[in-house]
Amino acid sequence: LFSTFTHFRFATRDIPALRAPIAPLFSRLAHSPRVVTSGHQLSLHPLRDEPIALSLFPSTIISAAPSAELKILHRFIRDAFIDGRLAFARLQDAQNDYARRKHKADTRTALRTLVVHGLSDRLSRPDNEELIWDGDLRWRHSDGLIPSCEEFDWLVDYLVDEVGKKADDKTEADALLTLSAMCGLGSSTKRRPYIKALIRCMGCTRLPRVRHAALRAVSDARGDLASITNGSISQDVDTELLDGLSRALFTAVCPSRNRTIQHERDAPFHEHRDDCYFRLIFALSNNHEWRQRLTLDGHFERCISLVDEALQCDSWSLGCYLVGIFACIDLSDKVLRFSYTQEKYQALIKKSWRRARKFMWQHSEYVGALPALVMATRQNYSDSDNIVPSNELKEIARNVDQCLAQLKQRRATLVNGQADSCFDAALSSVQGLHDDVHYIINHSHISQGYYQESFGTLHQSP
Repeated sequence: LFSTFTHFRFATRDIPALRAPIAPLFSRLAHSPRVVTSGHQLSLHPLRDEPIALSLFPSTIISAAPSAELKILHRFIRDAFIDGRLAFARLQDAQNDYARRKHKADTRTALRTLVVHGLSDRLSRPDNEELIWDGDLRWRHSDGLIPSCEEFDWLVDYLVDEVGKKADDKTEADALLTLSAMCGLGSSTKRRPYIKALIRCMGCTRLPRVRHAALRAVSDARGDLASITNGSISQDVDTELLDGLSRALFTAVCPSRNRTIQHERDAPFHEHRDDCYFRLIFALSNNHEWRQRLTLDGHFERCISLVDEALQCDSWSLGCYLVGIFACIDLSDKVLRFSYTQEKYQALIKKSWRRARKFMWQHSEYVGALPALVMATRQNYSDSDNIVPSNELKEIARNVDQCLAQLKQRRATLVNGQADSCFDAALSSVQGLHDDVHYIINHSHISQGYYQESFGTLHQSP
């Protein structure tokens, strides 16, 4: 089987259209030192002697060593990334149309091959919507180092100079998903063209896959965006550019404000899309300048309008980010045309805490939602008009206790270096809330004013 695939790959090296349908298998097979077939299973392992079981078509990687699986995925993604970079370099040096077509096709094939490895448990079709919301295309070098943002410069050039001028939606979305692994806005020389490309890709006339891939890329760069203030704005990234990005973010999730919805993925509420969107909006809401943009461009108004859907949907992190956004909103701002009710706000907070223990350990992004939930809890229960019954306070304490115990248990199982700032921030915020809630319960004789002050002590108003 390995020889057959190798021969086919060589024989069709100049015919990308024939290679593309099974290109993902080339990456798996080409790097394997040995291949063992058994029935419908194909056992491969490029990094160790013992094989893992891997179905030829969507299934689950079976292995007793998750870290080894991650290394395999990193290698597949890294090799496809390097193949794409080499093909693009040859494309830039091509001297005739035939060479340009060949190298451009090779670049497209490399990106198609790369994105199918975005789901950790199976190969995926490159156009699978799940890749946009749940895919993880981050990778490391063979020495374990994370690639620098400068290593993605070629892909920004490809997105801006090649794909953007040819209206190639499939390749454009593949490039955006690959760039989301950068988790930032790129190097200083490419930041402005990259943001302009993101704005273009989130235009209301673009297909949902392109708009949503761009939204995912922006959401994964939220740390860089949230750190930009008026004092840190440079000539490359100015206020006008950020204003345009804010407006584009709205059309990415709501392109049909004045026209008929053409795609199901553009429905007013989409659980996976809005989970990604709320995560981004919450991060930006903690920046004063961004909070002003989000208010003026209708983002907060849209978030408020979706509270009923958030109460009914299954996503836990979506609710956490939404209540975190509410904690940042200034309801006295006359730009907002309506507000949420306190009852729904509290109901969403309670629901999120009741489900925290079940969901927060399943994915790193779930853990990252906890500070938003803690922030909203503090803001809500430190409100001078809100007197919390003792039974409700005890329910909060019980849920916080369970969540904290789960976090500590997970922390104890992590190997040195596996915990990150996101996990540490979640643990610290929940620990602080736990201490304050139990202090209040143990000092139930204190005055309501002191009670509210104690609950809000660690709450930092954005």
